Amino acid sequence: MYLWKYWRESRIVFGMSMLGIAVLAWLVLKGTWHISLGQSDSGMPDPRRDIPKILMASLYLQVPVSAFLAWVMGSFGVGRNLGEDSGSYLLTRPRRRYWFLWRDWGFGFLQLVFVIVLANLLIGYLVHRLLGAGGGPLNGSVMLRDVVSPVPLAVVTGLNCLAMIAFAGLIFGITYFSTICMKHARGVMLGAGIVLGYLILSAVVRHYWPAIELPNLLMRVFQTSPVSNEPVNLSEHAGLTLAVRAVVMMLFPVGAQMILERSEI
Repeated sequence: MYLWKYWRESRIVFGMSMLGIAVLAWLVLKGTWHISLGQSDSGMPDPRRDIPKILMASLYLQVPVSAFLAWVMGSFGVGRNLGEDSGSYLLTRPRRRYWFLWRDWGFGFLQLVFVIVLANLLIGYLVHRLLGAGGGPLNGSVMLRDVVSPVPLAVVTGLNCLAMIAFAGLIFGITYFSTICMKHARGVMLGAGIVLGYLILSAVVRHYWPAIELPNLLMRVFQTSPVSNEPVNLSEHAGLTLAVRAVVMMLFPVGAQMILERSEI
């Protein structure tokens, strides 16, 4: 019953995101796509040289949309209920407070994952069409400059998807944590301030202390050439990086639970 309440609050945002997915699907399935052919080592046209650039660009193009969706979705749940003065009624039900919080976070995060996975499947299928590979969409391969053998398209698309899920989950968790801290949906502004403040801090540190580089909010899937900025290889230790980001992402709902358990309602 409580999940139905969360669904009623978030269904418009989720519906709009699914409408966007439908438009993307129409463009991918019905559109006619062409790319300029790069040159292979033998001098022959090779479209796989341009595919990594498309995949890297698709990842960065998802950032503002996923961040906005995660930011809005993070405003729903217990924090919003507290601001609407229904939290005192809700949290006096025969359930522990963490029961409500983790259903909020879990259901909202699953909606984000669903949207991101669909978007990346469509992007992967589009790249498969561009490659002109036979069979299913997982049969293509991507040629990276510093890799001896081609990398399966499924691997690169999967890494893009996981990187975007970790990024959106972080924004979602920060926003949800902020609504619990402020006990109001206006916590979204605090969440936005935290993210913006981190970006400004990263820019300041990079400017005055070039040797120090704070972690990016979005995991780097590709290693890029310092000259042309084109992707030349997959990032090293991607699995470890994802694991660390998953732990950091989970710190925010855990912190929100600690605050909610000690809050006076």
